[in-house]
Amino acid sequence: MPHRHHISLIPLLLAAILIGGCRPAAAPVTVVAEATPSPTATATVAPTAVEVTVPIVTPAPTDAPTAVPTPEPTPVITAAPTPVPTPEGLCGGRFPDKFSETEVLTDSAYRSRDLAIFLTKVHDETSFSSFVTYFVADIYVQDITLLKTAPAGQDFNSPMAGSVKKMAQTNGALFAASGDYYAHSNRALIIRNGASYNDRPSTRFESCVLYRDGTMAFYAPEELDPQAFLAAGAWQGWTFGPSLLDEAGEPRTDIPASYVGVNDKNPRCMLGYYEPGHYCVVVVDGRQPSKRYSNGLTLLELAELAHQLGCAKAYNLDGGQSAQIFWRDGIYNHPTGGGRSISDILFFTATGRP
Repeated sequence: MPHRHHISLIPLLLAAILIGGCRPAAAPVTVVAEATPSPTATATVAPTAVEVTVPIVTPAPTDAPTAVPTPEPTPVITAAPTPVPTPEGLCGGRFPDKFSETEVLTDSAYRSRDLAIFLTKVHDETSFSSFVTYFVADIYVQDITLLKTAPAGQDFNSPMAGSVKKMAQTNGALFAASGDYYAHSNRALIIRNGASYNDRPSTRFESCVLYRDGTMAFYAPEELDPQAFLAAGAWQGWTFGPSLLDEAGEPRTDIPASYVGVNDKNPRCMLGYYEPGHYCVVVVDGRQPSKRYSNGLTLLELAELAHQLGCAKAYNLDGGQSAQIFWRDGIYNHPTGGGRSISDILFFTATGRP
């Protein structure tokens, strides 16, 4: 029985390696596996080489990490504050509804940027001891120098007297009222439009000073010092009186009997003060009982009226036949006996007038 020869593949592999030499490392490597002959084969079968190509995978370079910037905090936007206009004038931004950017003039009111006057007529049958008719001018002013005074003569050294209407028209007044009749006495405090016309007043009556800052103050006869008042900013100064309210704003009950007609019903004129820039002028008609029109008020009742109107301070000016209001083109109230000539007025002009 013939012998079967086993062919060894090892020499062949070594020869192939020697013949092929060394391949570059980057080339694919072919691995040849030795085939095992089938046990039932009757012939010698050449070994079959099975090639398996294993690629050399060069790993892709790792991308450098992308730097992610730290997010900036979202800025919080704060709205710029709206500038608040600095209020100008004595009213300091108060009473904006009283003024007007354009001039408005009606039968009973005047409004502009700096001045507002509202006139009201009142007939009262119940508040006082008798029926009375009075007129209230509610006044708002940004600059106290708009409240002016004027004499009947050339200046306040003149003893002349004239009609309220004529003085008002001469000075281009929109509104005017009787003053303190300074010419009735040469001893009065006379500070008018920022100047003193009597540096040595000697009077037994209380005086009133209105300052440039809009405040009002009262002084006893022994306290009168015109130059000191001017240095402190006095704009107007009158002597008539008395003041009508006490320190608490209540009606005075201690008015001295030296004031004429304390308890008599008469026509009256009063300057009221609420706060800087806000005033009132009140004229009371009197001595006219016909048709129950108006009997007038006593000084004590005038004090009650000042309190009723809400004034903080009030000062009595020249009354009787002197008590008159001029409005626009003529006398607005009904002065007893048609009124009389006096030495001075207080007044306002409309914007654009002299």
